[in-house]
Amino acid sequence: MSETLRWGIASAGKISNDFVLALRTLPETEHQIIAVGARSMESAETFAKKHKIPKAYGSYEELCKDPDINVIYIGSINTTHLDIAKLAFQNQKNVLSEKPLTMCAKDSKEMIRAAKEANVYLLDGIWARFHPGYAQIRKSIEEGAIGEPLRVDVSFGIDMAIAHWQDRAVKEYLGGSAVLDIGVYCVNVATMVLGSKPKDIIAQGIVNDEGVDIAVSTILVYDGGKYGCLQIDARMGMVNECVITGTKGIIKIHSIFWAPNKVDINGKLYEYQADNEGYVYANSYFLRYEAEVVRQDILNGRKENELLPLETSIDIGTIMDTMRKAAGVKLHSTEDLSGGIALVLPVEGPMEGPPQSGVSMGLPLGVPLGLPGVNTGLAIIGTYASQGYSRKMYTYPSRSCLRCLSSVRYFTMSEQEAKKKFQLARKLQGLENNVWVEFIQLALETKPVNLGQGFPDFAAPHHVTDALAKVVHQGDTPLHNQYTRGYGHPRLVQALSTLYSKYCDRKIDPHSEILVTVGAYEGLFCAITGNVNPEDEVQEAIVEVVLEAEAMVFKDIWRPERRTPDGQEPSSNDFKLDKEELESKFSSKTKAVIVNTPHNPLGKVFTREELTMIADLCKKWNCLAIMDEVYEHMVYPGHEHVRMATLPDMWERTITIGSAGKTFSVTGWKLGWLYGPSYLVKNCMTAHQNAIYTCPTPIQEACARAFETELGLMGKPECYFTALPEELLPKRNFMSHFLKEAGLKPIMPDGGYFMMADWKHLSPKLNLESEPDKYMDYKLVKWMSKNWKLQGIPPSAFYSEEDKTLGEYYIRFCFIKVLSLAVSPWQYFNMESKEFLAFSNTYPDQSSPNTPGILEEEVVLTLEFGRFEVLPTYDSIRKALLAGNLVHRNALYDKCENPPPFNTTGGGTIVDFAIKMEESGQWKVEQVSLDPNTWGKASVTVSHWEPSPYGLNWKGSNVYAACPFEASADELPLELWQNPAQATDAALMGSIGYIVPGFLSANSALGGRWPLAQIRRDVTEELPHIFLTSYHAANYLPVPFEPNFMVVTLSADAEGDTWSFSIRPYDFRWNVMGGMFLDYDVDAVTGFSQTRTSAQLTCHPK
Repeated sequence: MSETLRWGIASAGKISNDFVLALRTLPETEHQIIAVGARSMESAETFAKKHKIPKAYGSYEELCKDPDINVIYIGSINTTHLDIAKLAFQNQKNVLSEKPLTMCAKDSKEMIRAAKEANVYLLDGIWARFHPGYAQIRKSIEEGAIGEPLRVDVSFGIDMAIAHWQDRAVKEYLGGSAVLDIGVYCVNVATMVLGSKPKDIIAQGIVNDEGVDIAVSTILVYDGGKYGCLQIDARMGMVNECVITGTKGIIKIHSIFWAPNKVDINGKLYEYQADNEGYVYANSYFLRYEAEVVRQDILNGRKENELLPLETSIDIGTIMDTMRKAAGVKLHSTEDLSGGIALVLPVEGPMEGPPQSGVSMGLPLGVPLGLPGVNTGLAIIGTYASQGYSRKMYTYPSRSCLRCLSSVRYFTMSEQEAKKKFQLARKLQGLENNVWVEFIQLALETKPVNLGQGFPDFAAPHHVTDALAKVVHQGDTPLHNQYTRGYGHPRLVQALSTLYSKYCDRKIDPHSEILVTVGAYEGLFCAITGNVNPEDEVQEAIVEVVLEAEAMVFKDIWRPERRTPDGQEPSSNDFKLDKEELESKFSSKTKAVIVNTPHNPLGKVFTREELTMIADLCKKWNCLAIMDEVYEHMVYPGHEHVRMATLPDMWERTITIGSAGKTFSVTGWKLGWLYGPSYLVKNCMTAHQNAIYTCPTPIQEACARAFETELGLMGKPECYFTALPEELLPKRNFMSHFLKEAGLKPIMPDGGYFMMADWKHLSPKLNLESEPDKYMDYKLVKWMSKNWKLQGIPPSAFYSEEDKTLGEYYIRFCFIKVLSLAVSPWQYFNMESKEFLAFSNTYPDQSSPNTPGILEEEVVLTLEFGRFEVLPTYDSIRKALLAGNLVHRNALYDKCENPPPFNTTGGGTIVDFAIKMEESGQWKVEQVSLDPNTWGKASVTVSHWEPSPYGLNWKGSNVYAACPFEASADELPLELWQNPAQATDAALMGSIGYIVPGFLSANSALGGRWPLAQIRRDVTEELPHIFLTSYHAANYLPVPFEPNFMVVTLSADAEGDTWSFSIRPYDFRWNVMGGMFLDYDVDAVTGFSQTRTSAQLTCHPK
């Protein structure tokens, strides 16, 4: 072959950065970098641009297929080494794999076997062995400089919490391990000096909550009284030196011993210089020697290296396996179980040797195990993969009677031992943190407007909820409250069969081709569990193709700034499947692909052409299509929901999943289903019967009746399947308008009820440092929930760990909410400038209240949050509250299609302020007038509500007397505060107050129009507070009562005849929940600051 190695770099991570820099220190005529491959094209392109690499690939398979490459460097996370190496071998590529070679010795043997079958070169990348200082050490030992080596003492300690080591080194699902990451260097130097086959290994260690080894102390015992003493710790720094002691001298490898600058041999110092500029890890410059070794070996036709033969790599892997087991790590290779439990009964008397007897309960888990030395009648439950592992267990760590003690130590197990033994199941590790659990809890704590979770806050169709009520309370039979058929209530599966037979234009058998599940979530679980085997290696394919669909399958999926060709604003339909990239995700290993259409979170509705493209690949590779179609009835005009099962030759290989929660807007019912060919559904039924068995009978019966009703309405406007998208369409459009006014860039969804929005250009203007989260979208959502009382969902939650950055500058909102929910202060807040935008100046005339004006002076607005009282009568203060430069406008009144006419008869205005600006910048009130004719002559019923994360909680009603304006605090009867919640509120405010009617009209018993002023007198400062309210009748609003509260805080001057004030909505959160906001008619608001209870805004002229 040519004397030039043509490198392909697998991974765009930190160590790959260092390896590329080290390669660039070697002659280009000998080492050329041809391409880089990563799990996303964006990462590969960024890396290629940084290092001036000609080609970039968005997958490792493409990289390995490049004909211009003859050697692959694997710098990815530990768990991926074996799979990438196999891809390279399949394409006749030589491989240099970063240390550790694999996760365990078993996998290393598999990698070496594959390399030999392909007749290519393989080297374990323990680069320390090729360092020139290590070459000098070997030479000195061979020459007898220190006599016979007897001991190797080495330590490697580092705090893995620092940036370079976070997650990758301490997370089990990322292949984390102190032994594999740093201990391998200790094992390398010990085995290089003393040999790779110690006769015994004595080790102890600990694991973290993830089950990952973080500290291990080990003694390698050799014949002739030789020892290797290894100290490894990922919690703290250590001296990180190595001392080799012989019968005639000592060698000291100075820190950092794995890539040293100094080696002391019997007092003679050898020094080695390294250029660290641009490198992530210290002294990575020395990687160049490893690369040149690869070139020399390949040029000389060798398939492995003489200094580090492949058999030695297996020995090193075996030593590390033993060390990790001693710490309590559950090795994947030796416990590759398919699941289940074996019940084992020990035989009478102690046992010696490998276990030979025991009673299995019939689950095929391998060899039942009788514990040696145990003479009890107890039944021991455990799972063991093989007789080989059982044998190792009872002999480890030494062949002594201590094995008997370790077998029964569970009788006195400490809490620490219990935590080590009873860890989270391996298949669930990495899934402990759930975004939905986290943000539901946050919503409970901060009580924001919840636009994050995908549930409606309006009532479901009456016939749906009425059906459930009748089933439970007026059931035709008591059996509707008992178990029903495990695979689905007969009436429900018949209704589903009727519906989907219509949709799919084929007869679907209700009993063999439909399974009812606990929500669509269980449907996915059964589809995967029932049809996928561990040996299919489909889990990674599912993660790659499905959970990372946004990064892996869709081209430019997270780049909403891309416009459609006609220049319109972006929509989910702009993002197309890339055929070439999609094809690269399929292989002979792929068992299934999951497709969600309409898509969450993007709202994309897959076209017939795109689904045909996926279908063709499923047929080519004989794959199962698992279709998540829960938003099937939420598709907007101009788009069509195409069912994969209806495409040619796809029924036979498609499982389709649906949801009653989404179909009928009852997400809390948690009822779903799947349908498909009987042989696939039967597998799902088996998974279901061993996990859930059956779903709640009353809910199934109610859904069956609901479907029967809708089947009778299909094709009519009243059908909910038709009405729901029509109802959602204006909500979608309103949400888009709302987000754009707030300064975000929404992506218009074509289906579903979620909307993505780009906020990246606002990030420099937002101070999110108070939130400790790693990713920016998490920071934003939590900060908004706490400070703005508005919650979304961070899209990076949809990504795997290494690709989360692709979703950081987006936020997902749900718009299946009451329309007025979005009519809130946020539509007037420009996040880009961090300013509230509104209008100013007085109305030109009484009939045109919406004409904008210009703010002429600066004013400070203070917003405070708390409870309030709702008055259930209709009114709108249509006249100017503040004559001059600040005007109130009732925002929702203007949005009513047919509001009642504004009528000023029957009384005067509630407040007629004449405003004048003074040099101090504070407002001065020169006149306050109320109608004195109504003082003390009426009462009003006040309905008290309290917000919750799920809507409004009724707190009861109370009657309050109307009192004269002149009443003092001493004269106020405290009995007026009859509602304990309101009395508490008053106490918290440090004030007491009373209601004063502004005027009564002759239109009704209470006047029909009741603007009120409520006075509260501050106990400490003697400053009254005027509460101005407006209120509306329920029949004009989408929620029962929608209050508007404005608080004017007054302070008297020395003469007592002028007043200064600041203005605030009394309850900021309730204004958002209720859908109302006082239009402070100013051009801009700056100086925004906020605490849990208040916010201060400084308004300034344009």
